[in-house]
Amino acid sequence: MIPVRQIMAVLVVMTLAGPQTFIGQGFITPRPEAEVNAETISAPPVVIVDQEIRFRGEGSSWFNYRSYGTLTLVIENKGVKPVYYTLFQPDGHPLETESEGEMHELSGVKIAGESKAVLELPLFENQGKQSWGEYHLYVYNDDGSEGALNIAVSTRE
Repeated sequence: MIPVRQIMAVLVVMTLAGPQTFIGQGFITPRPEAEVNAETISAPPVVIVDQEIRFRGEGSSWFNYRSYGTLTLVIENKGVKPVYYTLFQPDGHPLETESEGEMHELSGVKIAGESKAVLELPLFENQGKQSWGEYHLYVYNDDGSEGALNIAVSTRE
C-alpha cells in the first residue's frame, strides 16, 4: 500500500500554458518507484528582469528583489566597446561581496564578445530581509559611445 500524507503546501506545476501555482491543503501520494524529499524537489527560477539595455555613455536598470533564494545576475555585452557595471543595493551603496577574506564592491567590466558574467548572490542568506528592495545596475563605457547589454536577473527559492 502506498502511503498518503496530508500536506499544506504551495505547489508550482509546469504546464504547456506555463507555470501554475496552487496554494492550499491537499493530499500527496508518492509514486512507489520514486523517493520524494526536499533535496529532490527544486522550484524553477523566477525571472525578475530579462532585458536589453541600450545606452550612450551610461545607462541603468532597476529591479526589485524580495526572495529567500539566491539571486542570479547574468550580464552579457552586446556592443563593440568594453562596458563597466556596478550593482547598487536598496540603500544606495554599492553591493559588496567577499573575495579571499576581503570585501569588494560588486563591479566589473565586460569586453565585447566575451562570455557572460554569471553572478550568484546569496543576498537573503547574508543580509536577511534587509536585502529586500530595489536594486540599481549602473552601466557605462569610457568614451560616451553607444553600448548594449543583455541583463537577466532571476532567483530560485
